[in-house]
Amino acid sequence: YAKISTDSLNVKDLLKFDDDAVITMSADLHGAGFTKNDADIDLDIDIQHLHVLENDFNDIKILGDFENEKFALSTNIQSEVLRTELNALANLTADVPEFDIIADVKNADLQALGLMNDERKFKVSTKINTSFKGLDPNDMYGDLYLENTSIQNDRGSLQMKDFYLALKTNPYQYKYKDLAVNCDFFDINASGVINIKKSVNTFKNYVLNHFHIKKWTEKGVKLDDDVLDFYFDMNLKNTQSLTELFVPGLYVSENTNLLINFTKDYSFY
Repeated sequence: YAKISTDSLNVKDLLKFDDDAVITMSADLHGAGFTKNDADIDLDIDIQHLHVLENDFNDIKILGDFENEKFALSTNIQSEVLRTELNALANLTADVPEFDIIADVKNADLQALGLMNDERKFKVSTKINTSFKGLDPNDMYGDLYLENTSIQNDRGSLQMKDFYLALKTNPYQYKYKDLAVNCDFFDINASGVINIKKSVNTFKNYVLNHFHIKKWTEKGVKLDDDVLDFYFDMNLKNTQSLTELFVPGLYVSENTNLLINFTKDYSFY
């Protein structure tokens, strides 16, 4: 048995945050075992107050149970900027961990949470159900389902009934990924070699092959990238409400198709 308590402890340096992260909490730990193979532990955390991302959260309860190399966690957060219920299961029995997460996000103010780069209002509510394997984005596979999603910003609001994403290994090509996205507004199918971590730099290097952009890098200096070799097929359905919210003034005809091929020698067409 162990009990831990803190009173206005600033964990900014521990978490490597730029801003203060101050927590007042108590935690009770019951169980036995010292390794993931034999540990059997119950965790009960009561966070009386948490100041993080310039927001204050109060009365957060976290319950956890670790047994048979599996960790189950549940929490309920009710604040002005984030109201959500979350249940998660981490399966650590295999070399690559597996995760199952169910969340009911009743309100998430992304701007107030510091997750948006601009100062415009951006609020989201949705139900999330996801299962995936891995911790490295380049080796992560699984699926994500969003239900009854609502998005609000300064321009208006959007309702989306269903969003489904599946990322799988290609059974015929080593290192290939297959991506499928289906939602109210568009469908996407993509397949190929996709390095998620360095994809932005790869696209930037493609642009830099044609003209220099000073804020990206010095002239003649290539950014650290990796091979991308994929095709991307997108069918745009009725996207009017989507473009009005994010790209006002843009009109896309219903059932427009977009096909992109990007090859490892920076060919793009």
